[in-house]
Amino acid sequence: MNVRGCGILPNNNLLIANYNEDKAIMEYSDDGTHIRDITVSDTPFDLAIIDGDRIAVTYTKKIMEIRNINNKMVHMKVTFEWGCYGIPYQNGNIYTLLVIEGIVVMDMSGKRLRTIDGKFAALGIYHITTTNNRIYCTNHAKNSVYCCSMTSEDIWTFTGQSLVNARGISADGDENVFVVGTSSNNLMMIQHDGKVSKTLLTESDGLKNTVPVHYNRDKKLLLLCNANGDAFLYSVI
Repeated sequence: MNVRGCGILPNNNLLIANYNEDKAIMEYSDDGTHIRDITVSDTPFDLAIIDGDRIAVTYTKKIMEIRNINNKMVHMKVTFEWGCYGIPYQNGNIYTLLVIEGIVVMDMSGKRLRTIDGKFAALGIYHITTTNNRIYCTNHAKNSVYCCSMTSEDIWTFTGQSLVNARGISADGDENVFVVGTSSNNLMMIQHDGKVSKTLLTESDGLKNTVPVHYNRDKKLLLLCNANGDAFLYSVI
């Protein structure tokens, strides 16, 4: 197992992207029961939930696609010049992180709306998330979290000694950020202004080589996964 992405469906089922040779996304119920393996085109890196039927999936072999997990149809497939990594879905648009190039914003038809480069094109950035007005990403090489506007203007940068090998990232409805330290084995929350942070979970809670985190704003559920496939689901009060 080599888990890199995860998400929560509207019915509370969990999707976990297994970044190995199996070419599958695993589906579990919210009590941890394995439901099925969803066959995909290649080794999936990350996924974004669009609705109860459709997900967007990235592959490091330069492909992003939208597929129906129930009838197995591929609705859209886009090939890029660079490998595809993090992928959030926000307000009808898909934000695909490409190594070297930055974030490519597309509508649901695959039309490219704009490219956001700058610091998003830097090496070490593989995981991103969005809110209505902001884009967040982690730079694992610099142990940093970046918050920018939708036009890539800097809002704040967070760097802390307690966050090592920053990877998975997600945000709540108030623009507070959940971020995983893969090497520090912890989950931190950073306040919306980037000035205050606190550690929520540590290795004593089971975190070890944790990579993805996903917060479902409607359900107020938080999902995070260790690379070996161990998953943790929390209700956020």
